[in-house]
Amino acid sequence: NSTFIRCVPPRHPAGVVAVQVTVNGLDFTSDATTFTFVEPPRVSSVVPRAGSVSGGTAVNVTGSNFRPTRCLCRFGTLVPVEAIFVSPQLVSCVAPGASRPGRVAVEVTTNGVDYTASGVNFEYLAALRVASASPASGPESGGTLVRIGGAHFVDSAYLGCRFGSSPNSGAVAGRWISSSLVECV
Repeated sequence: NSTFIRCVPPRHPAGVVAVQVTVNGLDFTSDATTFTFVEPPRVSSVVPRAGSVSGGTAVNVTGSNFRPTRCLCRFGTLVPVEAIFVSPQLVSCVAPGASRPGRVAVEVTTNGVDYTASGVNFEYLAALRVASASPASGPESGGTLVRIGGAHFVDSAYLGCRFGSSPNSGAVAGRWISSSLVECV
């Protein structure tokens, strides 16, 4: 229309440049606006590397050239989510829910349009389900081997059990026995 045109900028070194328009290829506008060419962001890792299909996992994305602008994280083809800029090497975002388990690439944009193409994966896991704890009680001093029955358990360096629902409750390492059984002390 008469008030909007779409232009794709050419390759250019990082820096601020004037944007001018011409309709005849010779005479350019004198009332320019600016455009900033930046080093493209890159994703090098995500921590943790897995979370529930239910979503809600806080994910730290490390890389380079992140900027304190409108940062978004995209998990595969899911709707992008807001990212919190922490530093040029770190942004944090919360994984959205997914329809099924599987690996997806996590990509970041610092302008809302151009995403990284780093291919670093986050794995969506089936939602864990706890069905039983045996024994169901133990001494206050702790130390009881508790077998947790349920579904969708995975062998992971982060496998653990928390006894109590607050973040300050006692968390202990778990030992994976099978997808339906974990042992914790």
